Amino acid sequence: MREGILTEREWLRQVWRVSKRRPPCWGAQYVTPPPQPKLHQRRKYRQWLVLSLALGVMGLAWYIISRCQIPPSDFPIMPALSQTVERPQKSTVRINSAVSYSYPQLPVKEVTFPREELLRGNIMLLNREYPLPHDVPGANTVSIATFGKGIVPVHNLDLKSGRQTIDALYQFFLFARQKGIEGLGISRGTLSEVEQRELQLERVKVYAASMSLQEAVEKARQEVDDPRTSDYQQQYTVEIRLYTPWEGAADQRPLALTEQGRFLLTNAWRYGFIRRFPNENNNPYKAYQFRYVGVAHSTAMTYLDLELEAYLELLHEKQVIFIHDKGTPKYLILCLPVTDGYASFPVPENASYEAGYDNMGYAVVACTFAS
Repeated sequence: MREGILTEREWLRQVWRVSKRRPPCWGAQYVTPPPQPKLHQRRKYRQWLVLSLALGVMGLAWYIISRCQIPPSDFPIMPALSQTVERPQKSTVRINSAVSYSYPQLPVKEVTFPREELLRGNIMLLNREYPLPHDVPGANTVSIATFGKGIVPVHNLDLKSGRQTIDALYQFFLFARQKGIEGLGISRGTLSEVEQRELQLERVKVYAASMSLQEAVEKARQEVDDPRTSDYQQQYTVEIRLYTPWEGAADQRPLALTEQGRFLLTNAWRYGFIRRFPNENNNPYKAYQFRYVGVAHSTAMTYLDLELEAYLELLHEKQVIFIHDKGTPKYLILCLPVTDGYASFPVPENASYEAGYDNMGYAVVACTFAS
């Protein structure tokens, strides 16, 4: 061969002599590419980046929400128990011949209720103006699925509520089953402060994708109550939804537009439940919220066509609501201001009763006469 021209075999031998061992590459010099990160390493980096951004947004939202809330120092430990509460404006009340506002002529006994017992009642108003007092006992809850005895449908086995509430749900769903009503179920029970905050932050994340963080926080707070201002903090409130067969998805239609919903609206009061926000049909977090207040209160509110706030206003004004059936006493509701942490009531001797604090400075006693 001519000088300066190498065969392929000779070229390979020369390369092996003067350089380190490299992978073979016929006809050209091999250039080792720079190392590339492995696929799992790139995924971990992206996951870490997304998680960091999400935690940053949630932390900022938490800070903004906490700044919007009532400071803890402003929460009354037992504020209104000895305060003078202003009388609210009168509400429009349905006239019902079965309701009167005078104490019936019955033998009575004096019963005194201490603060601790009043705070365990089921008539307490909770909102931003009247948050949950800090000395209220913690919610005493049990599993709805377990104590519902297979009659109360639940969307989640972890849902909890109070025994009294679950017993009333059991009776209602048993009646619904007898009437051939199916599809209704419990989708939310008692929530802790942390769970309530997480529910609010979920809405913030949804709205933050299409608006500023401040606007997202404000909109979320309009839909979901702040911790300590929600009825879900006590063991008397549940969310009852209609679920689509087979799919398991919640039906988004207003309750009045479905057969099951109309049955619920028509009969819930008979078992001690009220629809907490009857005018919030467009808010999915409040439209299906039902609260157990006892049959005496639910009957009075249904007869008078009043929401909880208006019902308490009427009680502050009248102090007595007597419900009878053609002269036969059924229920007697009494309301008096609380003084020095106690309240005393003249309770009928032949009636059972339960007392509660309305969070506005008044104690309320509901008496039920034997059938």
